[in-house]
Amino acid sequence: PTWDVVIDVDALAATEGENWHWAGVDVIAPEFTRALVEFTRGGGDTTVVREFDMETRQFVSDGFMLPEAKHDVSWLDEDTLLVGTDFGDGSLTTSGYPRVLRRWRRGTAREDAETVFEGEASDVAVGAQVSREPGFERTFIYRIVDFFNKETYELRGGELIRLDIPTDCSMATHRQWAMMMLLSEFDHAGRSYPAGSVLVTQYDDLLAGNAEFQPVFEPGGGDFLAMGTFTGEVFLSIKLRDVATVVEVVTPGTWEAVPLPGVPENTNTTLAGLDPFGDEIFL
Repeated sequence: PTWDVVIDVDALAATEGENWHWAGVDVIAPEFTRALVEFTRGGGDTTVVREFDMETRQFVSDGFMLPEAKHDVSWLDEDTLLVGTDFGDGSLTTSGYPRVLRRWRRGTAREDAETVFEGEASDVAVGAQVSREPGFERTFIYRIVDFFNKETYELRGGELIRLDIPTDCSMATHRQWAMMMLLSEFDHAGRSYPAGSVLVTQYDDLLAGNAEFQPVFEPGGGDFLAMGTFTGEVFLSIKLRDVATVVEVVTPGTWEAVPLPGVPENTNTTLAGLDPFGDEIFL
């Protein structure tokens, strides 16, 4: 993959006569051939989106482009995006974020893109997340009802399937697994899980509505889960214990945790980056 790409935002701003500020990037994976780069004028909360060729290191002159607005955009494949943006009257929520998600194919007009989901005007926003890991391709759609609650759907074969999970939890999937971090108490199958717990289950069971949850972290004992993320083969757990960082490697399946070698004690350690398809991490 093409990793060593640097965009000089100051030089671009000078060349184009714009006060560009960096606002983020979405690189298509696992191909790593194209990117959707977002810039904001002067650091505002609206952005423009431009397609960038990772191999030629040039913006694509006739590629995907979105004018200044509040966007939600994800790659479905190299020629298709899932886009929430300002499509005109009624396409934004009263908060000014996307209310409508459309499937936009390369070479077609943005206004002609097919609608795949609509929220309510009273919602905060709608959004999408696409996982393109081979064998585990999934498209998630979120209806963000308020700042604490959202409905989660998988778009599978043209069908929207709502996941039976708490609306205030944080959920992540990796290969066959689904993991939830609870922000409030969760009752399921005669068992109560306290807020702050992290639960794991088979994703297909969750989708079918017959999930059996296994706690991999429970609050108490002086530990606080600061963050957790999957890499290629393992789950990385970063906890705080007496205000110092504890980094552990958790093996999916057994969910046994061991300290990550080489991390000094009594430090503040953060995750700076990772390879989502491998086990290289940056701390």
